[in-house]
Amino acid sequence: MEKKDIKIVFFGTSEFAVPIFKKIADNYDVKLVVTSPDKPSGRKMIMTPPPVKAEAENRGLAISQPNFLKRNDSFFEQLRKINPDIIIVVAYGKILPPEIINLPEQGCLNIHGSILPKYRGASPIQTALINGDKETGVSIILMDLGMDTGDIIKSEYLEINPADNFTVLSTKMSEMASSMIDDVIIPYITDELNLEMQDDDRASYCTKIESSMGKVIWSMSASAINNLVRAIAERVGVYTTFNDKKLNIIKSKVVSSCQNQEKYQDLPVGTVVSCMDEQNKSFIAVKCGKGALELEQVQLEGKKPMAVKDFINGQPNFVGSQLK
Repeated sequence: MEKKDIKIVFFGTSEFAVPIFKKIADNYDVKLVVTSPDKPSGRKMIMTPPPVKAEAENRGLAISQPNFLKRNDSFFEQLRKINPDIIIVVAYGKILPPEIINLPEQGCLNIHGSILPKYRGASPIQTALINGDKETGVSIILMDLGMDTGDIIKSEYLEINPADNFTVLSTKMSEMASSMIDDVIIPYITDELNLEMQDDDRASYCTKIESSMGKVIWSMSASAINNLVRAIAERVGVYTTFNDKKLNIIKSKVVSSCQNQEKYQDLPVGTVVSCMDEQNKSFIAVKCGKGALELEQVQLEGKKPMAVKDFINGQPNFVGSQLK
């Protein structure tokens, strides 16, 4: 069996799906790309195509952007006429109804950003970062009617580095997944692989990331707040309040040492202090429930992102204030 003989319909939307889509489109016969509708983006709310659509257009592939899948007879008829050997789903954003899952002779494969059954659900990469996990991974499963409950075709682990944020980690995972899927499609179709049932007793779940999750609670540990910044600052936003204005924390790190630590030991949580490291370099930190969080890049409501050292030049009362 040759790769180009395999008819594939690809469901995917986000940036995470693009490297995987490229690998599949380079090697297999992609008959249709199914992605989310264009949506307004940026300050000017310009209609913008999903990343997967942009790549599919560059390749001249057929594209469908249904607003819904359930009871969508015309879309299902389009799929039925293609009669794909297999459907591959990566970060698509909608739940596939049974009639689509059961359509291909070889079923539907889903690429999920965790080692299942851990972190079933919508935000496995962010949740791993929020929880401070030291490792994560990618699972390829044969989809069934449950949420990320299908039999595991292949999984691989990946170390999470302390400096990894969502973009860095998801890029690593997507590149790894692109190699994984290329390695398994033909062996899976030719029945050369042993699939593994998931252990539901070991399952854990993650929910969709909401903007309200980005509100900093300074009584939390510095480590927990920094993990939140790593996970969702880029896409959703992690924020506090300064002078009754929203202050986004874009980049931070946990304070490992501070020469004048006694300076903030007895201060209320949320207090901004100026510290000195072992090389006698000053930095700005915030007192937390446990430890302190160094602020590296912030964005005040209505302003552009900037390094903290530049921010305090225009906000001389920032040091000594209490963030809420």
